[in-house]
Order: sequence, then structure tokens, then C-alpha cells
Amino acid sequence: MGRRLFACFRRGSSSSSRNEVHANGKTNGTVVEESAEGPVLVELFSSQGCVTSPAAELLLSRLGRGDFQLDAPVIVLAYHVDYWDYMGWKDPYGSSLSTVRQKAYVEALRLDTMFTPQVVVQGRAQCVGNDEDTLLSTIAGAPRFPAPTFQNLEVFDDFDLKIPESTCEEKLRNVVSLGNGSSVQLNNH
Repeated sequence: MGRRLFACFRRGSSSSSRNEVHANGKTNGTVVEESAEGPVLVELFSSQGCVTSPAAELLLSRLGRGDFQLDAPVIVLAYHVDYWDYMGWKDPYGSSLSTVRQKAYVEALRLDTMFTPQVVVQGRAQCVGNDEDTLLSTIAGAPRFPAPTFQNLEVFDDFDLKIPESTCEEKLRNVVSLGNGSSVQLNNH
């Protein structure tokens, strides 16, 4: 069953395909992207406690807006780290999970230290986040991978989806307050 369920994620072999509509109104489910190359992932690690991070955040904002002529679409993610919090200003967006993610990149890329603003491109290259020329050349030189394609969506017709009849309001009626600030949800199965 799992093999059929995930069959729609097989890589396409052609560079373009049509989504044909049959007489019964159903499509054949074949959709293959026009380009075999997927987007480039650009991740920024910054902090409000870092004096150079605002310039990097502005640059990445412009990148995400499409202000630059690039050969590839980009996906821009920004993470606020928490290791600058010791300086007295606690970044309200800082997260230890972001710090752990950046540390994993530092180890994978065999770097000596973590810093902000740092940009990691496609998980394989990094640069200082406020250096526009280096960032754009790093993106241009990044490896690109095919995005997953949908090939046969008819496999989902075999499933009988059952939508629960209870509503959100009914679920809330089953929550009992214990009076000490906590509550318990009753399940009627």
C-alpha cells in the first residue's frame, strides 16, 4: 500500500507534460515541472543582538521579493539564534533550535566558528549575510536538484476518506477544567 501511496512522488523523465482531462472529468494526474532544476534554499542566521544582522535581513528580504535577476527561484528562510542574548539584549525571536541548526551547519561545513549574520546556501556553501556580491555568486554556483513531481494522482481514488462528524464546538465541550489552571479533554470513542 505504501508503495502505491507514494508513487506520485516518482521523479519525472520528461521535461514537460500535459495534464490531460478525460471524458469523465478526471485528470490523468501527470504534472511534471518545466525545468528539471528545483529552487535554491537560502538560510539566514541572525540576531537582534548583532549589529550587522539588520543589513543582512534587508538583503535577504530583497532576495525573497525578487529584486535580483537570478537563474533559479529561491526559498528564503531566516532563523534568529540565541547565543547573543548574553550581551544584555534578549532577542525575542531567538531560539535555541536555530542555534542548534546553525551549529549543525558549522560542523557539516567544517567551519571554525559560528557567526551572525551567516547565510547557508543549499546546505553546502556559506557566506557572510550582508555581502551582496558574494551571496549572489554563491546562489548562482549552488547545486540544484529536481523538485519532486506528481505523476499519478489516481492512486488516491482507492482511499475512502472519512471525515469526523464532530465539530470544533463539540470538541471544546469535552474539555473539563480542573480549576488549577489545567484541563483534561475527554475522548468519546
